[in-house]
Amino acid sequence: MFYRVAIEGFSNSLETCRGDFGLVLGRHNDSYAASQAAFKGRTSSNVLKRIDQVVIEYNGDSLKVDENHREIFWLLYCDLRVGVQAARCADVIEAIKTGQKADEACANLYCYDEFGAEMSFDDWFAKFEKSALELLEERDFNRQKMAEMKAKQVSVVESFEQAASEFTYSFPAVKGIQANKEFYIAQVPFKYLVKFFTFADETLPAELRAQRVVNPAHARDIADYVVSNRDSYVLPSLTVSVNASMVFDPLNVGGLADRLGVLRIPVDATLLINDGQHRRMSAETFIQLDKTLRDETIPVVFYFDEGLARSKQMFADLNANLSKPSAAINALYNLRNPFNRFVLDALDRHPEINALVDKERTSIGAKSVKLWSLVHWKKFTEKLLGVSEAGFANLPENETEAMAKFFDVVVGNMQPTFSLLDRTVTGVISSETLRSDFIIGHAVFLESLGLALSVLADETTLFTLDAMKSLSSLAYNKDSDIWAGRCVNAGRMIKNNDSVKLTATYLRRTMGLELSNSMIETSLRHGFDY
Repeated sequence: MFYRVAIEGFSNSLETCRGDFGLVLGRHNDSYAASQAAFKGRTSSNVLKRIDQVVIEYNGDSLKVDENHREIFWLLYCDLRVGVQAARCADVIEAIKTGQKADEACANLYCYDEFGAEMSFDDWFAKFEKSALELLEERDFNRQKMAEMKAKQVSVVESFEQAASEFTYSFPAVKGIQANKEFYIAQVPFKYLVKFFTFADETLPAELRAQRVVNPAHARDIADYVVSNRDSYVLPSLTVSVNASMVFDPLNVGGLADRLGVLRIPVDATLLINDGQHRRMSAETFIQLDKTLRDETIPVVFYFDEGLARSKQMFADLNANLSKPSAAINALYNLRNPFNRFVLDALDRHPEINALVDKERTSIGAKSVKLWSLVHWKKFTEKLLGVSEAGFANLPENETEAMAKFFDVVVGNMQPTFSLLDRTVTGVISSETLRSDFIIGHAVFLESLGLALSVLADETTLFTLDAMKSLSSLAYNKDSDIWAGRCVNAGRMIKNNDSVKLTATYLRRTMGLELSNSMIETSLRHGFDY
């Protein structure tokens, strides 16, 4: 029952409450009607009829109108006022948790106890923090329940009430909310992933499926990766739609608002993979190759199935919003690749040059303080050493050591050879100026230099240094006729296979080195003498 109660004369102790405090002004069966009546009573145009009053729920013995029950309502009203302060404290805590600065969260905050006495912030927070945290947990719990109801209402599942009595398989899980609907994240062993999780029927046309056709070669690559990196592999989560009722049994752990528990799914449910089908197919292979992987787990995000249209949109959204890392940063981080390790270690031995290499971006902006991307240096290294990235992994150690020495000779001599580069390293001219006015600051020149010098790999260090010395006298400004039609076209730098070969050809001719048949053919095709 909801009672309208007079609160005039309220005090911090029952004995000192004055006047009509605790007088029952009305009784109502629902809170809305009680609140409307209380509002009218507080705002009556007739001052004599205007009474300060609140609505208090009381489920004890029935109380009569016009009776005073200050003993009952003093305690209930105190609790009500504590709740108001706890709610304000909870708002402050939640604001700070979500990243708002403390001074902003507490702006316009006046701190009072439940009796209206002013308090310091520290005392106020200490007094109401516990109640505020309990309120936040209750709010979170209610959000979860609402999200669960919404997910079930939208889902195409028809008989949720039968789920608890069916045979199920269970996974430890955490529940969450997205788009106001509940979902679950569970840890699923690979052996169950293979057994229970299915693909869309690939015989159906694309418009009747919510997934692309599985590529077995890609799945095999993932399996090879897992087995080859048994102690360091990483596989991201799968996303799955379930066409039967899921039941979440929360664990009774304080402070978690029933978010942690066990997810039960009927054994006859269809678990349709929205994202991650290649990971699932790869598991078939790698748990056969290594039986110890069967009980290791992968995170799976479970959603209630909302039909084909929703599954299609989920697939599109998941893939459309992915951002692949740049080739440069991938090379920087992927140290399983031996060629990446070789190039990074080689650059580390030449810190002045290394400082001009951008290891995050594949292309270099006009205003960048860097000259080249790490990707450009990988191409340079391939050209210089005459080996592909893929082929490098199969080379014996003595060959890679010889390559490292040759790399050091060439790169260590770049500053003495190219005065423009040395002036950039020492800060005399900016990277922007070098890139704007000269070909040296561009990837096409770096790659051409590697190709031009590759023929010296088996020569002595002294011979290599003498050959490079002849390059120091060339004019490297963009408007020089030397580079027109080779790597510069109408004042713009051009980079393709032919421009690299044409530029390398001129560098080799300057050094008096033999040209390859490919260089000769490319030069003739573009109308240059070789």
